Amino acid sequence: MGIVVKSEGKEFRHWSMVNIDLMLDTVASTFELAGLRGSAPELFEPLGYKDVEIWIIDENKGINEKLLTGTIMNVGLSKEKKPKLDTISGFSKPGILEQCAMPKSLYPLQWNNTSMATIARDIVRAFNLTLEIDEGAVDKANEKFEKVECDEQESVKSFLSKIGQEKGITVAHNNLGDLYLYRILNVIPATSRISENDYVVSFSTQPNGQGMHSEVTVRRDGDIDQDDVEGTDFSQNLNQSYTLQSPFVKNKFLPFTRIMKKGDLGSISDYAETLLAREAVNMPVTFTKQGWDFNGRIVRAGFFLELEAPSILVRDTKFVVNSMNFNKDAKGLETLTATCILPCAYTGKLPSSSPYINV
Repeated sequence: MGIVVKSEGKEFRHWSMVNIDLMLDTVASTFELAGLRGSAPELFEPLGYKDVEIWIIDENKGINEKLLTGTIMNVGLSKEKKPKLDTISGFSKPGILEQCAMPKSLYPLQWNNTSMATIARDIVRAFNLTLEIDEGAVDKANEKFEKVECDEQESVKSFLSKIGQEKGITVAHNNLGDLYLYRILNVIPATSRISENDYVVSFSTQPNGQGMHSEVTVRRDGDIDQDDVEGTDFSQNLNQSYTLQSPFVKNKFLPFTRIMKKGDLGSISDYAETLLAREAVNMPVTFTKQGWDFNGRIVRAGFFLELEAPSILVRDTKFVVNSMNFNKDAKGLETLTATCILPCAYTGKLPSSSPYINV
């Protein structure tokens, strides 16, 4: 199995070391490749900012998939008596939105009565990018904001993530190099089931207890208009509160409170559930295996997996792949490392129990 880099109609296949990180909730998945410059001289131009497609190919297994479309941001060149590998590295094409603030062509940085879809299209046009909106996000992306402003020093990605959060939309990228707006609404059947007794090299989990809470109390701010909150009973005082218990934290009282402000759409109970569900990012499960495929299939960030690892107290649970690392070391050993989290971190719907086994 190998990595092929395609650029300007040419293919470059000879890479001695590979490190590719594909992530679900970012616009900037990253890559770093090492090889002899003579095999791909066009790619090693300092500050050349070449656009590339990175493919994973195995003719014997019938694998021919584009992992990402990106831009080379950095090159590492050297000259020594003993030939040494040179490097190229970069990120997916929309990654520039993390690096850059809004261009002057978009000033003034205020949008009135405008949808996120329209704002995103304005932005990608200015950066010569393209936009894809997943069908599950179309309705929310087309809902209009009364007024949206961006600080002139704020990164474009930070601004888009901020307004996306109000609509429950994640700002990311796809393998074609598009800016990608999506919502994970439903937990679909798992692509594969993996247990610690399979071909996995290692399983680990490091829950961050400091990022977890046993309950959340949401209080509605008094300046919310009735039309701003769907499904809410306004027969009671606008300052009513709602408390929800976490299914994850049982042995310690760790409360927190949030004010539901204008722009936080949905019912007060849904808002509370979403806040606790997002804390699932603090319970990652990571596994490493040899080889980059699962029985001839490439698994990407965003795929669902059934994981079971009783030795680290993880019960049989469905997870979503939050990040995937493809690595090839100097000896040619190919390994894949996946970090998975509970889907509720994206769906906002809490499960009934913890993924951990009680002891």
